[in-house]
Amino acid sequence: MDNGLIIQQDTPINLLNNPKHFLVDTMIGDPPSSILNCNLSKNKSYLSIEDLKIELNDAEINILNRIEENNFLISITPKNIVISDKKSENCTKANIYSYEIIGKQKQLILKVGNDLIKYRSSIELKYKINQEIYISLINKDIRIYNKNNGGFILNKQ
Repeated sequence: MDNGLIIQQDTPINLLNNPKHFLVDTMIGDPPSSILNCNLSKNKSYLSIEDLKIELNDAEINILNRIEENNFLISITPKNIVISDKKSENCTKANIYSYEIIGKQKQLILKVGNDLIKYRSSIELKYKINQEIYISLINKDIRIYNKNNGGFILNKQ
């Protein structure tokens, strides 16, 4: 629901695999997806989040160019996120905002710019609150949404 309106009604598996709005994407899954603000580059060949670039193929570029917007939302799950203590190519800074223990896993809440995202790991993580780390993304299974209306645009494979 969004402002009292049903934005998608479907089976649980279809809601999980084919959300039509970013709000649906953030309500389902374990954990649900996180949303990051991103910008289309001036040459329109990639999306950027701070220093991180998400390369686009020709079909994706054509779809995004038809929308005539430069600001989008992307949906990521913890499996898309790679964290590191060291800066590497195509990564961006994140701060450890908080964490919680969920069973045998530790879930970190990371602050990237003004956005909060979730990262889970079953291995022992030795990070502290407010510690600066770096994240990069695995560029597949990332959903792109229209920032203005929240609607689904494409699934980056």
